[in-house]
Amino acid sequence: MPETVEDFVRIRDSLARTAGGGAACMALALLVYARDRDTGEKCITAIADAGRLDPSDDGYAGWKLRNRDLRLIEDQLEGRPWLAASYVKGTSPDTGYELGGGPLAFDVRLDPVTPYEPRDRAKVFIVSSGADSPRPLTVARDAEGIWKVAEWSSILVGVRPPAESCR
Repeated sequence: MPETVEDFVRIRDSLARTAGGGAACMALALLVYARDRDTGEKCITAIADAGRLDPSDDGYAGWKLRNRDLRLIEDQLEGRPWLAASYVKGTSPDTGYELGGGPLAFDVRLDPVTPYEPRDRAKVFIVSSGADSPRPLTVARDAEGIWKVAEWSSILVGVRPPAESCR
């Protein structure tokens, strides 16, 4: 789990060289957001496609998330911190979406109908342990070869709440 936006960017620069890695980085950024809103917002900004950003002096690297995107994230994660944790492999509603020890892993699948290579946009799906089917995201490759998330609203849709015994 990255502690700072700089830690996150190092992870992003390594993992987001593939479409699936870009999607996994978005799930990781949501996890950071659920723990620390300010750092998480900067991490989401760092993995968001440029079309989702506005110039800002107080954001990350001169950018910030568009207000409507930030409000959607705030609204969906408010009171539901387990939503972000549901994308980590090995979590479940039965354990309160508790993160296990060791490295975090995500189950990301490419859309089998529209392969992404050598295109610069792709649809990928990420598995949530609290949902019946994987959730889609759209990613786009930037000029540096980093796959950034262009559309993510489906991963913010609710998931099954933690078991009563975990609340």
